[in-house]
Amino acid sequence: MADSTDVILQLSDKTWTSAQQVEGRLAALTNVLLMAFAVLQGFIVAAGYEAVALLPAIVIVMLGLYGGIASQRYAQRFQSEVQRFEALARRLDELTPDAGLVALEKGPVSDLARRQTLAKLVYVGLVMVGAANLVFIIF
Repeated sequence: MADSTDVILQLSDKTWTSAQQVEGRLAALTNVLLMAFAVLQGFIVAAGYEAVALLPAIVIVMLGLYGGIASQRYAQRFQSEVQRFEALARRLDELTPDAGLVALEKGPVSDLARRQTLAKLVYVGLVMVGAANLVFIIF
């Protein structure tokens, strides 16, 4: 029985590490897109919302849309990793019921999911700011 427990522990560790890597990639993408947004927004403001700033405003909208789509893909990958981890944790809990492992990992999973929701809100904000820039430039 110890052998199957060790295998499940190793698999669950790999799965959890993979879920954390997905979340890390999402954070890195968010940081890069926010930096690009800051540069483009600075150019738009420096141009005084003139016609020359139309292209950067469109790029901001496109960055927000790209980030939203990528965030959704990362969320799907994260959910699959979490489901795999939870299945392994349930099996481990069946093998060692006195450990109570299923209850231990609920907190970190909800924290990672909360950060993903925040990233999605950032991308919605990018699209909204880009659209507002377009309105200011056009009108």
